[in-house]
Amino acid sequence: MTRVIIEKGRAVGVECAKGTRRIVYKAQQEVVLSAGAIATPKLMMLSGLGPAEQIRRQGLTVHADIPGVGQNLQDHTEISLVYQLNGPHSYDKYKKLHWKAAAGLNYALFRNGPASSNLIEGGAFWWGNKDETVPDIQYFMVVGAGIEEGVDAVPGGNGCTVNLGQIRPRSRGEVTLASADPLANPRVAPRYFSDPHDLDAITEGTMAALDIMAQPAIASFVETRHAPAPNLTSRADIRTFCQRTAHAALHPSGTCRMGQDDMAVVDPQLRVRGIEGLRIADASIMPTLISGNPNSVCIMIGERAAEFLRV
Repeated sequence: MTRVIIEKGRAVGVECAKGTRRIVYKAQQEVVLSAGAIATPKLMMLSGLGPAEQIRRQGLTVHADIPGVGQNLQDHTEISLVYQLNGPHSYDKYKKLHWKAAAGLNYALFRNGPASSNLIEGGAFWWGNKDETVPDIQYFMVVGAGIEEGVDAVPGGNGCTVNLGQIRPRSRGEVTLASADPLANPRVAPRYFSDPHDLDAITEGTMAALDIMAQPAIASFVETRHAPAPNLTSRADIRTFCQRTAHAALHPSGTCRMGQDDMAVVDPQLRVRGIEGLRIADASIMPTLISGNPNSVCIMIGERAAEFLRV
């Protein structure tokens, strides 16, 4: 999809590109955008719906000046602590061909075993900022090392990972147009840690995770700490480690937020302000990113949109 077609202040369809062909699909009732917190604001702005100055800068026609489009970008940041184990205590052993075959056979016959696992065998919530009334750090124990893009495996082959995320971020970023070309990516400026509170909180959360992994019940299975390096012990060291190695949880949200103020993009019925016949139903409408994985919330946003359309 390249843009929403606007006629006389109403969304009447969408334009798509298939190779060199331009295809138009007309809506019988309404148009619903559900492309996510990055693509949805991009499509809005390509359609002339968003911050007027930014749209005009790309040579596009403004159909509605909606300054909040692309603003308020939020995401969770994560840290991965990687440990080398002193034996085949994790699912890493199933990287070997014969163990991999055994796991597949186990699942085929009994529907259990490592092939039935999502690799996250434990979780917890705790405080990075003790002044918060509710936890702001989420932990996962991942029984393997190097299973996420950009996270190292361990030299000994058998490892585990403690993944932790700062789940109440105060930092805000934005999505803006880089070009009027629908095939061009937008500019995404997440601005992680632009509010120092987030880095302080995830540092404290990391210190707590290191302490948990040093307890005898777990430490007896650990050969060495792979990341952060064992010589990084002070809070300042760990803070720098977090700043350098933090990665996105890939939970972007908030760029077309719901509300009733001037910066809101959609109203409580998910209708886009300033235009008729257009709703948004994805994570971009969240005013504030939830303190956990947003999958269930996205499902409910879709369910609510379906109910609104049914009325």
